[in-house]
Amino acid sequence: MTATAIGRKTGGRLPAAFDYALAALAALGLVLAFRMPISPTPEVIHDPDTWIRLVRLRQEIQQGMPLDAVAGGNLGGPLVLHWSHLLEAVMAVAVLPLQYVLGLDRALITVGAMVGPLSIAGVAAAATWAMDPLVATQRTAIRIAMLTATTPILVNYGLFGSGTHHVALVAMLVLTSGQALRVVMAPRRDVALGLGLVIALAVWLSFEAMIFAGFAFGGVMVAMAVSYQSALIVTDQSEASGAGAPLRALGSAPHGARSPSRPYQPAMNQDHGGLVSHYSARRLALADALAVAALTATAAMLAVLAIDPPDGGWTVPRIDRLALPHVCVMAALAVIGIVLKLALVRKTPPIRIAGVLAVTVLVTSGIWFSCFHASIGTPLAVLTADSPDNIWRGVSELAPITRPLRLLGYLGPCLVGMVAFAVLSRKHLGGTRPNGLAAVAWLYAPACGLVLLGAAAIRIRFAPYASAVGIAGMAWLLAVALERPDADRRIWPMAVITTATVLLATTLPLAAVLTDISLAPGDPTRKPCGGAAAARLLDRITAMPSGADDSPLGLTHVNDVPELLFRVPGLRTVGALYHRNVDGLSVFQQLWNGPIAGASAALRAHRVAFILACPAEDPKAARPPQEALPTSLGAALDAGAPPAGVEAASPYQGANQPMLFSVE
Repeated sequence: MTATAIGRKTGGRLPAAFDYALAALAALGLVLAFRMPISPTPEVIHDPDTWIRLVRLRQEIQQGMPLDAVAGGNLGGPLVLHWSHLLEAVMAVAVLPLQYVLGLDRALITVGAMVGPLSIAGVAAAATWAMDPLVATQRTAIRIAMLTATTPILVNYGLFGSGTHHVALVAMLVLTSGQALRVVMAPRRDVALGLGLVIALAVWLSFEAMIFAGFAFGGVMVAMAVSYQSALIVTDQSEASGAGAPLRALGSAPHGARSPSRPYQPAMNQDHGGLVSHYSARRLALADALAVAALTATAAMLAVLAIDPPDGGWTVPRIDRLALPHVCVMAALAVIGIVLKLALVRKTPPIRIAGVLAVTVLVTSGIWFSCFHASIGTPLAVLTADSPDNIWRGVSELAPITRPLRLLGYLGPCLVGMVAFAVLSRKHLGGTRPNGLAAVAWLYAPACGLVLLGAAAIRIRFAPYASAVGIAGMAWLLAVALERPDADRRIWPMAVITTATVLLATTLPLAAVLTDISLAPGDPTRKPCGGAAAARLLDRITAMPSGADDSPLGLTHVNDVPELLFRVPGLRTVGALYHRNVDGLSVFQQLWNGPIAGASAALRAHRVAFILACPAEDPKAARPPQEALPTSLGAALDAGAPPAGVEAASPYQGANQPMLFSVE
């Protein structure tokens, strides 16, 4: 069975854009139906990253310029955030007019709360577009929307009240994959240019998109390696006659699919008459497309650096956001594409091409590492420190997935999608001749899914990327099973198993997500204190002894700092949980998790004037004599046993309610 009936049926249909919009609206409606209050309030924001992004955006609007840091988050000084300004710029477009109706703070909360649902809608639209050459129909758009809006890990990051970039980055992964698919199907320069622009935009959103860029360029190179040479040559007769017969790319798209109108025809000099019978025009076109895409991404990234440089300027190498190291990676990929193209034009034997390619990769990698190895060291040293008290060990999204229910819910769809790609590509993309597309989908797409699957198992924050593989693979499988009455009957059992797996893998984890959106039981991360009540308590700090600066320095748990910085403008705290905050995190560790003996002296040494904690017991309540006292300051405060020199500055309001302590 080939792909001849798998593509879009265009007769009498609305334009394809309506299908993409339909998928987006359906996914958005489903997500908002899960949890959306009638009137947005600060309590709907449930993620520290959303709070700190809103803090920076508010300061940017107030000062009328982009900022790399937020005030008061690092030992009372500026806290540098590694995020680019792309997402905030998009949010500002909605916040600026809304502030005249709702006020600035309420407009920020409203827009920030909608980032997650709108990002899920973007994933649905992007997946419908990416699968368009293979399966896209109106019914498939609805299926993709339902799969997207019920994928537990996407909902976890994308419910109303989340304003992070994680789900938006999944949409960029899908767009990159869809554009790479189009390059493989029809390697034209305009299609390759689109791939380069999408990659640059994705990396601007987050440096993690370099993984997607590697997948995309790797897919083009795999297609180049497996493309067959027969029927893809310029004949000796056409070259000898000077007619310059156009090169033909075999199997540029499945019959009936929505694809570029014609394959790219690389410009060739008539002097290259030796390019006959041994070298594939398709391979040459793919090499040319690889070079064009990488050159486009390089130029676009340089343009981004000019308008949105990292802190310190565009020449400062950073590895945790778009900066020179990423531009140089793209430039190296462009060099590889150019080398491959020249090798094909010069009729280089395949074994020699492999050698030249290996040397090029080694040389470019060596140059890159010698220039930028120092920029890798600092983030890795902070995030991977092998210490029992390393604070990053307690961050839930950096922990491995160990609970069986989460393994099933977060990784099950990806596994099903990988199997679907492997099975269906052999049967529905082969065409009458091998063209490389089937091999890419059969071997390479599941391999990329396996990488994402492994990354997600190690770090839960990568699970949203793996979910994209599941959405695409299951949508393809269901389309073949439900829309092809003459489909291979062996597809039906797989479709039934897929449906059962999806229901089992989504229903229970999704219910857990909706009942407790912040954290599931057993996570080693502390839930935040009541933000509104804590903000009311912090209004008292102006009457407390001043530190080295105009306002006193406060100590509270790093998870609570972003929300408090938003609710209490001008607040100065020890530190928040961001890896650029090395000094503040170090002091937080020393004080909060340090020994209770000598805690008062350490607090005074760092000029800490007040502490905000959430005690579970009344500090004045008598403790049983046989009960051992906590050994760290944070545990002592949570247990209602402040050390000498730390006094209650507000009454006890009940277990797990914020309480203010002053440092004598």
